[in-house]
Amino acid sequence: MITNNSFQCMWSFVLPYMFNPDQANMGSKINFIFTGMSFMSLFVFYFFQPETAGRSFEEIDELYNSKVPLRKWKNHKTEKQHASEASYGQLKQEVSHVEFADEDDLA
Repeated sequence: MITNNSFQCMWSFVLPYMFNPDQANMGSKINFIFTGMSFMSLFVFYFFQPETAGRSFEEIDELYNSKVPLRKWKNHKTEKQHASEASYGQLKQEVSHVEFADEDDLA
């Protein structure tokens, strides 16, 4: 949080000087700075941000506690997922659906 606040203060102080014609007079060249920072953040997010889509908070906690590498989160199955698949398999075995067709319907 301290880092975030310090960067916000820095940018709010520096940006007006970068735009002003009597100071740095960078104009549209500021886009190069923000483009470089965007590519840097893409690199950081790609390698250090885990995939949490479709996961509950309990599953995310389990993944952190079991020290699963962040890059393998997308395909890793948690204990909760194994338990739900097992119970679904049991439920599927208990319920069966059989249809009978008359010979008149087939002709």
